Order: sequence, then C-alpha cells, then structure tokens
Amino acid sequence: GRLVARSAPAKPQSAYMHYVTSVRSSVALEFPELEFFELANVLSERWKYMAASEKAQYKDLAKKDRARYRQELEQYQTLTAAGTRPKSERPHRDSDEDLDPVSDLDSLNSELDSDE
Repeated sequence: GRLVARSAPAKPQSAYMHYVTSVRSSVALEFPELEFFELANVLSERWKYMAASEKAQYKDLAKKDRARYRQELEQYQTLTAAGTRPKSERPHRDSDEDLDPVSDLDSLNSELDSDE
C-alpha cells in the first residue's frame, strides 16, 4: 500500500463536492426522512439538472482549490526532496525504502487539468 504523510496537502475537491458540502445540511432539513444514500441521490439529481450558470460558482471554487493544492504540493515536494520531512512522517524504522514518494507534480497537474 501507499504511505500517505500526515502533513501532505489535502487533495482538491471537485465542483460537485463543493456543491454537496454547501447544500447538504439544508437539503437534509428539507427531507429529514431520507437515508444517507437517498439524500445523495437527491443532491446528484439537483446537480445534474442545475444550470451551468449556477454550477459556475462551484467550478470556480474547484479551480481555486486545485491551484491551492498544486502550490502546497510543490512546497511539500520541495521539503521532502530536501530531506526535511516533519517528525510525524519519519518512519519507525532505519530506512525509507518502504516509502512510496508523492507522485511527480507534472503528472498530477495533467491529471487535475483533465478534470476541467
């Protein structure tokens, strides 16, 4: 498995996840009888039929979140490449041989750009 460092930057959220985070509680109040998965269905249906102009605010948040992630990942990779990992990330053994380093920033950028 892959070892994920505790101080690694949080992955960016998609536009849909920004939407869900912002409206989940109000929709849950609107439909208190719904189970979690049923609530998720309501949210996804609303997103599916939402006008592009309404989705724009969430897409903007996702774009800003990707930029934040790229910047934090670049800083994180610079620190880890210099061997200055925080104590919380240091393995409890003598070597780092078992650690899987964070993937290449260029491949991540292309992966994140493909989401747009």
